[in-house]
Amino acid sequence: MTHFKNSCLLLLLLVSGSLSGQIITTYAGTGTQGYSGDEGLATDASLNFPCGVAADRNGNILVADFWNARIRCVNHITGIITTIAGNGSFVNTGNGGPAIAAGINSPTGVATDKWGNMYITCDSITDAGTMYYTEQGSFVRKINTAGIITTIAGTGWAADAGDGGPATAAGIGQTNSIAVDTSGNLYICEVGSRIRKINTSGVITTLAGTGTYGYSGDGGPATAAAIYSAGALVPDNKGNLYFTDGRRIRKIDAAGIIHTIAGTDSFGYTGDGGPATDARISTYGLAIDRDGNLYFSDLIYAVIRKVSKAGIITTVGGNGIRGYSGDGGPPDSAEINIVYGVAVDTLGNIYLADVQNENIRMICPACSGLSAPEVVRPQPELRVWPLPGYGRFSLLFNTSDTDPAMVAVTDLSGKKILETACIPGRELQISVNVPPGIYLVNCTNGAHKMSKKILVK
Repeated sequence: MTHFKNSCLLLLLLVSGSLSGQIITTYAGTGTQGYSGDEGLATDASLNFPCGVAADRNGNILVADFWNARIRCVNHITGIITTIAGNGSFVNTGNGGPAIAAGINSPTGVATDKWGNMYITCDSITDAGTMYYTEQGSFVRKINTAGIITTIAGTGWAADAGDGGPATAAGIGQTNSIAVDTSGNLYICEVGSRIRKINTSGVITTLAGTGTYGYSGDGGPATAAAIYSAGALVPDNKGNLYFTDGRRIRKIDAAGIIHTIAGTDSFGYTGDGGPATDARISTYGLAIDRDGNLYFSDLIYAVIRKVSKAGIITTVGGNGIRGYSGDGGPPDSAEINIVYGVAVDTLGNIYLADVQNENIRMICPACSGLSAPEVVRPQPELRVWPLPGYGRFSLLFNTSDTDPAMVAVTDLSGKKILETACIPGRELQISVNVPPGIYLVNCTNGAHKMSKKILVK
């Protein structure tokens, strides 16, 4: 049976004419604290302090469900929520095994790379007999495309140590945010005063901050700058890294020089329609869209603001009143509460992890001009990668039907080489032991039939 939730507006709406407005809706969570709803609609599920949110390469939404000690995933086509990592135990266990069976202690940040790997930050174990709260650090853990979890950074202690060596031997302070660039380098905000980088060889370095709280260093090397309150960070596709710093948003350019691109010396809520560098802001969560526009959450004034690529600041969500209202209407008329995490998918939909309302809200930029929510079912899509390949391929078949699909690989004469089933919206890996050449992948799901050529090297 096909499952759709009208309030999700699932992605693309076909509306004639100019689209000038937006709509806010609840994407996941009932507003009731708890852990329930797996394998059902995300809007019927309970979350518990959802503080991190990210969109994966397929458009699915990942949630760091802090007090449930789990990572949860909302399928962007069906709206179904599942747990993909964490068994609910507040320990860090399970390295080398399935992420779903592992213990994950208080996950805070979540990110994915272009290959489909997932990265999370989580607290280390606090033992009152051996570790004080101020000494408690963070781990960075990786879940690969096969669902296997490993620890790739952190010793569990917050000691400032390890730069220039393996990230697994480094002390990492408490971390609320993680990001990955297009090359696979990881970036983490240590709460307060440092930004650190883990390169693709697993070596950790300090990218910004001296370890002293403050605000200084603009125009010079980021490693010599004082950082006041690093909260969240995002890279762009040009080698720049942006992060929230209390009452400012700062940028580390590809040459390692730090700049302020939004905010002044004072907290506040001013400046809409003008240069972001003249505005008073307070910041926490941060995201970037494919056009280079930034979106950040304001915990004090309960709004979501945008800094355009041209440096102009506006409010795109929240009316400044803490609460929960406005679904189906303009985002800037809605009440939101304490938004920790912000994410943007490739279609420009903005996702807000509201820890106080225990939900994920979505601001849909392509949903204006409608008197009532309308769902347009996604067009069938078949993706196969890598192309060409050496006999092992990943496959994703998206349709508006959630019933299993049949997948058949044939040669050009029609001879069947492999046949299996897949669940629409879930990645499937297939292996074909055949000579180099061109073959066909055929997917059939109800009325939906699609084929794609693959080249085996």
